Amino acid sequence: MVEMNRGYRMMNAMGWEKNTPLGIRGEGIVKPVEVTEIRKGKDTRGLGFEWGKSRVSQKRTDDVYPPDGTTQLAVVKVVSHGGDYCVGTSYFGSVYIPGGAARHMCNVAKCSTDHLLDKYFRVTLTSRSGGRHPWRVVRV
Repeated sequence: MVEMNRGYRMMNAMGWEKNTPLGIRGEGIVKPVEVTEIRKGKDTRGLGFEWGKSRVSQKRTDDVYPPDGTTQLAVVKVVSHGGDYCVGTSYFGSVYIPGGAARHMCNVAKCSTDHLLDKYFRVTLTSRSGGRHPWRVVRV
């Protein structure tokens, strides 16, 4: 690291000493992060990316995974929304809310999709495997 670098001077001013780990417990990295490849196009991989690891394979342990096609009546809280869908949580785990059901929820609540967050709805869920969310809203 160049000793005239702004980051180096700032870390020295905060009490860091050369060749010592970062962090309050002294267990952090010693060498600065190295740039190995420049992003190309729409490549959005960041620090910690490893080939072969999939986000979908990291299933949450608190989700209930019933057999496909199981239908359940539940109360769902809307926690996020994407372009044409929403995601919710229920007693049974995470729930995918397709665009049509999300629009119907907007009509019932008399609000826009942005204002659905943190609202609760009584819905019918069906289970499905192979996706990010084990449950899907089929009726509001």
